[in-house]
Amino acid sequence: MYLEDAVSRIIKILDSGISFLGFVSPTHQIKQMVEIIELLHKENYFPTILYNTNGYEKINTLKQIEKYIDIYLPDFKYFDNHIAIQYSSAPHYKEITTNAIKEMIRQKGIVPKFDKNGFMRQGVVVRHLILPNHIENSINTLTHINNHFGRNLYISIMAQYFPTPLVKTHPKLNRTISTDEYDTVVDTIDNLGFFNGWIQDLDNNTQYKPDFERENPFL
Repeated sequence: MYLEDAVSRIIKILDSGISFLGFVSPTHQIKQMVEIIELLHKENYFPTILYNTNGYEKINTLKQIEKYIDIYLPDFKYFDNHIAIQYSSAPHYKEITTNAIKEMIRQKGIVPKFDKNGFMRQGVVVRHLILPNHIENSINTLTHINNHFGRNLYISIMAQYFPTPLVKTHPKLNRTISTDEYDTVVDTIDNLGFFNGWIQDLDNNTQYKPDFERENPFL
């Protein structure tokens, strides 16, 4: 019953003129995601489906959802697997994420498809969040991405990191990124020759900041 209720709520939003439907970190609920999409199709609704993921995906999972997903939005967080284990408990992150993105590109292509209004309707956009005190990780990650997928890939560089209360005393993660760190990453993108995608402004860390001291931090 809850799936039908979710679909009903989604349809109301789609009826308002929205033509995209995004699933954020849905890997652990693939079955429910597919059921929702199929129920929408039965009601003759075919929004562009976005799969927003940390990139740490199994190939078999991605193959199972190939026909349902239009746009993949994977993160590529870490080149350094030691950092991946320390911060995300994700062993072999670099290798697993590289292979996952390869599969996403196999499915959707390296060159996205846009509609007449300039909205992406199919493709892959790889995101990277700049972390304070880890610029070498960012440089190596972007170099790795360029070496494996080429400069035609669409990338999104995020400068929105901010320390939550749980890391206020962390020796490396207890601050936002500096201007020098931001400029270094932007220069790296230019030097590598990337020309497709987006770079957040440095002050974006204040625009995407939930209040985690509240019961409902995103409201």
